[in-house]
Amino acid sequence: MVSSDGSQARLRQKHSGRAPFLNDYYALLVASQTADGMVVCDRDERIVWNNPSFARLMQADVDGVVASQIGSLLGRERLGEDMLSGEPVAVPLGGAFLEMRWMALKTTADDTPLHLGTFRPCPPPASDTKATDREQISREERKLLSQTSGWFYAAKSLDELLKIVSKCMKTLFPEAYGQLYIYADSRDVLELAGHWGVGFLTDHIEPDDCWSLRRGRAYAYGNNDIDFACVHKDGDDCPSFCLPVVAHGDTIGMLHLAFPDIRLHNITRAELARLMDPRWDLALICAEQISLAVANVRLRQELQNQSVRDQLTGLWNRRWFLETAQKELNRTMARRGSLSLVALDVDHFKKYNDSHGHDAGDAVLKSLGALMREHFTGDAFACRVGGEEFSIIAPSTDAEAAFDMADRFRREVARMKIRSAGREMPDVTVSCGVATVPDCGDDLETLMKTADLALYRAKEAGRNCVVSHSQSEQKA
Repeated sequence: MVSSDGSQARLRQKHSGRAPFLNDYYALLVASQTADGMVVCDRDERIVWNNPSFARLMQADVDGVVASQIGSLLGRERLGEDMLSGEPVAVPLGGAFLEMRWMALKTTADDTPLHLGTFRPCPPPASDTKATDREQISREERKLLSQTSGWFYAAKSLDELLKIVSKCMKTLFPEAYGQLYIYADSRDVLELAGHWGVGFLTDHIEPDDCWSLRRGRAYAYGNNDIDFACVHKDGDDCPSFCLPVVAHGDTIGMLHLAFPDIRLHNITRAELARLMDPRWDLALICAEQISLAVANVRLRQELQNQSVRDQLTGLWNRRWFLETAQKELNRTMARRGSLSLVALDVDHFKKYNDSHGHDAGDAVLKSLGALMREHFTGDAFACRVGGEEFSIIAPSTDAEAAFDMADRFRREVARMKIRSAGREMPDVTVSCGVATVPDCGDDLETLMKTADLALYRAKEAGRNCVVSHSQSEQKA
């Protein structure tokens, strides 16, 4: 298998000299892959080094913030005491919040003081939660809001957050039913993401069906001199709220609440205002908290995804592969099942690179990655573990099924068409080695070595073929 020493050496060379205290290779490796943003500033609060995650948080190129004033990136003139205190501080950025923490650094190069800052997504401070007419919200509702906020910002995924939203909204508005809709990727429809209470329900709505989305602001139906019910609403005789959900400045969804026990035809305007104004204020706060929570979850997921995805192919990287393979192996051993590992290598890739250039080589890897994402779905996970080397984790797959899966993919690769710089490139082939648990031991290292040995036998056999561990043992 090809070593990744070359890429690691380039990483070390790229950063050498920029920050003397980070020259240690392992420190560089951690700094470059952590999801936390890291930045080093001099005494004038000028950035002298940053890691990729900090650049992503600032939505800039990795080298695009060096020499900038840290305060200007955060919308402040200077950080001053916040940089010297060492205490965590929540700073707003693009509709979300980041926890900022600083520490002084000691260097041996000279006596110039340096400061290391770390940044990570966090909930907004309690004092930053906006509320109009806060006095109208009861003490019990404030307590529930505090608990709700804590749960919102503890969510690690959007699916988990949506489940939390549904349960919390049912608790905060027991007299109402409601839905949370999120825009589909096509942006032409909003899909039902969560609901609570008993009432009218539809699995999707169009943006023009809702007055709040058309007008770009929250809309309370039922207590205005001129009112029009939304198309997605069931009837026009009960008050309702529609509140856009906004993340990083973009409207990503809509929160809808309806109050079926209140009938507009038999209630005075004053009585309606007495009942609904506190609910409106509470709904505004909930919509804002949901918006901030969605923004934080998406930012966290983006950073996490970038740390475990290979940028060239879009496949899972070696870090994710090692962690997931071990987890799946543990599950397999616990239930006494089967798990297969496929080691896959592009045949004669170095010669291909030398003959056609590195851009053509990258085109091969990109095309192969796209084909893998299409082919290996469900319980099969395709990973790029280095250079032209790939691995496929196949839980609940025995040796025969894994062999057939790998051979089908090998044949698809042989038919794959590759284009680079506007021209069609020569075809490529792959060789595969298959190892399966429990036939190949019960630890990941042995499984990987067995798959590599089978891959070596496939190359010995002339390449463009698949060899299983049993065939490899027979040849050995």
